[in-house]
Amino acid sequence: MADNNKNFERYKKCEENEKEQMEKLIQYQKGLAEKKENQQYQQYILRIDSYNYEEKEKQYKIISQVEKKKKAQSLLQYFKENKKSNLASRYNIFDNLLQIAEFLKNQNIPHNNIIPSNLVLVGDKLYLTDFGFLQNEKQEPVLFQDQLNFMQNLNQEEKRQIYPYLNTDLLQIVREEDDQKKREKLKSRKVENVKQQDQYALTIIMLELFYPLDDFKNLPIDILTLEQPKIPNLTNEAWKIIKDLIDKRLKNEPYSLEKLINEEQIPQYIINKDNLIKEDIQKYSQQCLEENAIFDKSILYLYNLEELRHKQNQIKKQDEKDFENLKEEIKKLQEDLKKINDIDKHSEIKKDDLNNFDPSENNLSEKNLEIKLCQLLQLDYEIKVLNEINQPQNSICNTLKLVSFYELKRQLKDVYDKFEKLKQEDFSFNQKVPVKQQPDCLEYLYTFKIKQNSEEISQCFLNLLPNQEFKQYFERHKTQYFLKDTSFPLQVFQKKKKNQTNNIEKNQTNRIEKNQTNRIYIGQFNSQQQFKGQVIDKIEVERKNNENFPFNQRRKQLLQNKRTLVKHYFDIQIDNVSQENETIKSSDDKKKSCILELEFQEFLAFKVIKKYKGLIAENMYQDGGILIDYEKNVIFNGNWNSGEFTDGSLSVIDIDLLELNSPIKIIGNFKNWLPDGQNITTYFKNKKEEHISIGDYKNGIMTGSHEHYLINKEKNQWTDEKDLKEINNQKYSWMEQNKEHKTFTQVFCCLFSYFINQKNNTA
Repeated sequence: MADNNKNFERYKKCEENEKEQMEKLIQYQKGLAEKKENQQYQQYILRIDSYNYEEKEKQYKIISQVEKKKKAQSLLQYFKENKKSNLASRYNIFDNLLQIAEFLKNQNIPHNNIIPSNLVLVGDKLYLTDFGFLQNEKQEPVLFQDQLNFMQNLNQEEKRQIYPYLNTDLLQIVREEDDQKKREKLKSRKVENVKQQDQYALTIIMLELFYPLDDFKNLPIDILTLEQPKIPNLTNEAWKIIKDLIDKRLKNEPYSLEKLINEEQIPQYIINKDNLIKEDIQKYSQQCLEENAIFDKSILYLYNLEELRHKQNQIKKQDEKDFENLKEEIKKLQEDLKKINDIDKHSEIKKDDLNNFDPSENNLSEKNLEIKLCQLLQLDYEIKVLNEINQPQNSICNTLKLVSFYELKRQLKDVYDKFEKLKQEDFSFNQKVPVKQQPDCLEYLYTFKIKQNSEEISQCFLNLLPNQEFKQYFERHKTQYFLKDTSFPLQVFQKKKKNQTNNIEKNQTNRIEKNQTNRIYIGQFNSQQQFKGQVIDKIEVERKNNENFPFNQRRKQLLQNKRTLVKHYFDIQIDNVSQENETIKSSDDKKKSCILELEFQEFLAFKVIKKYKGLIAENMYQDGGILIDYEKNVIFNGNWNSGEFTDGSLSVIDIDLLELNSPIKIIGNFKNWLPDGQNITTYFKNKKEEHISIGDYKNGIMTGSHEHYLINKEKNQWTDEKDLKEINNQKYSWMEQNKEHKTFTQVFCCLFSYFINQKNNTA
């Protein structure tokens, strides 16, 4: 069972002689729910994942897997536990029942056992279960379920669970006292009779949502004689819609879910935001919504409930004190807006002072006035949303909610009129000066509000990029590089155009180039103007014409005078973007940053030349990290201090490019990018065998004598870097027997060209 699922168990009593027929019913439901050619079957029929017969209890145990976080119960259980359930829940189940009725009708499916105990509510979704329809080989209905329901002696509670949902024809058969005649009448029922009974049962259950069946003395029911039930917040118009739908269904008359609301009664007035909220404040509120930053709390009153939830999720992980205050304000305002959003709380709105104030007499504080404005804006927003989603897919639940919102709006007509007389200066948020989160030196380009498909990228975004190299980079790599594992929204900025000089320090391969032209920022700024996210640079550099590549590579390359690089920094932080010399560091001391360096080549291609993963401090590599240099064919893996590699391993990526007897790996301490210190291990390779030497280095040159070991296949397991630090007695004994001593002059000839070259380059 998946971790996010749980078992929902149901039990069906079944005698030994009934097992065959009962299993056929279970298999019938299981097959319907697993139909792949039509997704609707899974939407309305409860899936059966497993079942077994319990001999001792004489019952079938049927298991369905449902989501852990969702409550699963039969509709009968729901009726017992929620006799005073809220109106929104009733509307939702009413909608579900209508959808199930349409599904059975459209798919031509008979059920023959629809009662509340055979409808399962999982979260807010209703499913059919416990089908009771079987046919024999001649495609004639089998009386198995009818015999269980109508031919056996039922107690009063069992009758209460079945009889109220029977239509007139079936009720007359059930009341037949002669068992033989009853059996013959049940046997004469056709498939169409079963489908009619299913529709009737669903209709009675719809009615039961608003009227408990215990209130009915006579069956069948005349819906038109029923008075409006005393359910809080149920409006006259909503009850009329419900009653008319049920009446038409009971009479088998056609009905439509379109245009159920009388358009003449729809209130047309709304809050004019442009009259009450300054244009720059509206823009500022949207900017604050997109950024993970602290802002003036009065701006919260311009957000609807959905936007407040978005803002709450956005700052959820922030621990600063100012953010805690902001979270508390959002929480308080959400409670005020829920009174509007939740139709079951509309009665609270009617009782509060929203309809009993006069803004011209200043009997409300500024804060309360803005809360009232926020509530009216929320009401207008909910009506707008329901009207939009009600068009493509007519939902009776949405229609009934819309009726409730219209009713509330009519009751608040005087309040709307009073707000119509107010001006912008009456609201404190209009006096606030919008604060830019990003420094003035940056120019805003674009916002990624949500995670986008890795195969797509906005042409609008590409057109805003400052140079061709950036455009090609993003077109080639799509969004999988810069939108992976990030928090949204992401904003894109560039430095405002000004004369900048290329500040790259010669021969500093360890230092991160900073303050270059053609830099863009992808991420977020906080109120202290600290930037967190990614930086991408386009850099023009002089190409070094080194004929001697590291480790004596055979392959030579024709080099141009200049090269264009694109350098992409991930998970970094810049505290001083507005200053001339920016300082780049890792955004989290525990989370490693990444740097990807590519060269822009002909035919709009990119070649990866370097990758770094590790911590960054003061623009330089720091502490643990790995640098892969594809051009020099080497990997530095170990510790860094102020940009210098101090200890770890230097290894070759592709050993096939090396000449014979060249070193393939060096482990130990380093200084100025060269091995320097005691007990440094060097690995060599030739055609026949590999060997290592252990000894001292000074400025990249072997000094003194080195212990030399041949590595055969039987003993090569101890040569790995980790094992060398913990050599056991057996390996040490083998080393003593196989070591040779050689002076550095005998061994160093194969290293001289590389280390001298490397030293000159980093001097």
